[in-house]
Amino acid sequence: MPVLALDGKFVFRFSGFDRDNNRARHLVGLGVLQLTPTGSGTGTISPLAHYATNSPISGQAKDLKHATYSLSGGYTYNPATAPPIVASANLRFTQVTGTGRREMTDTFFLVQNSPNSLWLISSNPQQVRDESGSNRPESIEEAVIGELVKVDANTW
Repeated sequence: MPVLALDGKFVFRFSGFDRDNNRARHLVGLGVLQLTPTGSGTGTISPLAHYATNSPISGQAKDLKHATYSLSGGYTYNPATAPPIVASANLRFTQVTGTGRREMTDTFFLVQNSPNSLWLISSNPQQVRDESGSNRPESIEEAVIGELVKVDANTW
């Protein structure tokens, strides 16, 4: 398998759950981001679009939360061990529109699964600011899995 170049535009999707006010919630989303290398095995992540929907699990009152987020962060991996790429990414999510947590951080574990994509799983979700915008740093119960797929600019 060739090593995936962590440079350029990627589309992503994710699914998982979180707990908000002791209510289990299903979380889904998708978006577009830009990876920019800054050195051997390091780079930055910048947002192009990020959409998320959070819904109570079956049997609970309707309470859909839709939001868009700006995201920023960086990634690291050891080029000597690739392929496949095994990387980590640290991200900060800042709400632009919608309802739900205003600001969060998370660390993601990434594994290359094909010549043009990576699987991801969240590993350390943290709330920075709550729904009201108040600073309230705390660990949050959330687990997300997903996939990043590189966009081929020559065919789009």
